[in-house]
Amino acid sequence: MDAQLADLADRQGGLIALTQAVALGCPAGRAARSLRSAGWSRLVVGAYLAPGVEATFAAEIRARLLVRPDLIACRSSAAHLLGLSDWRPRLEFITVGSAARCLGARVYRDRVAEEDIVARWGAPVTRPLRTVVDLLRYGSVVESVVTLDSAAARRQVPLNEVARELERLAGRRGVSRAWRSFALADPAAESPLESLARLRMRQAGLHPRSQVQLTVGGLRYRVDFVVDGVGVEIEGVRYHGGIDEHQRDVRRFNALVSSDARLPILRFTWDDVVRHPDRMIAVIKATIADRGAA
Repeated sequence: MDAQLADLADRQGGLIALTQAVALGCPAGRAARSLRSAGWSRLVVGAYLAPGVEATFAAEIRARLLVRPDLIACRSSAAHLLGLSDWRPRLEFITVGSAARCLGARVYRDRVAEEDIVARWGAPVTRPLRTVVDLLRYGSVVESVVTLDSAAARRQVPLNEVARELERLAGRRGVSRAWRSFALADPAAESPLESLARLRMRQAGLHPRSQVQLTVGGLRYRVDFVVDGVGVEIEGVRYHGGIDEHQRDVRRFNALVSSDARLPILRFTWDDVVRHPDRMIAVIKATIADRGAA
């Protein structure tokens, strides 16, 4: 039985439902105690995590689906499981039956075609195109655009496919809203933080150009954004690629600010973009004004 449990859990991303454990031979009244004594930990009511498996948010989504076979992960939860976006994921599910409650989660009653469902570690999830379109129709502008940017950049959901699907859904609830968010998409964005920074700048009346190529001393460099003659670089929490990439980034920055083009370069962090966007916008606008007055 232990081998069968381990095999099933492995196929389910390290999870097992109590009902499955009982079906595999665990005594019905002692299944939970047996699992705990073997090192399993309860993740949600009715579902346990195998020893050594990390209790991630993705695991919680899949655990809830395991104990509620009437649910399908959608919107934010689907985007997280599909690797489309990690932008502030929430527990969101579709039920094709009655919209029964699920503690701490949002459950929507909706129709889902069989071809709109894919499996992740055995858990039912709306496919990438359906997930993106649902977020465009019902999610916030930031969440939907960040997810669409990411999905398009990774070529998981081409923009032309999203446009065709919105055309097919013309007249339905949320489609007009979806088109407005769709118009803000930019697959050139290299991270959710860049997508958010671009949205903040556009909301402030600025018109950033993304991933602008510049030639300095015969070498080509790329700047995250250029806004009215001012370069804007967005720095994530971690430097991508480690120390070597960081070193190249510093050299690129020095080359740009010391070049004949004299392009002012502003650098902003996650804290600036997420927590203090007004301050970021004020600095950009002040720099543009100073450049115009020079």
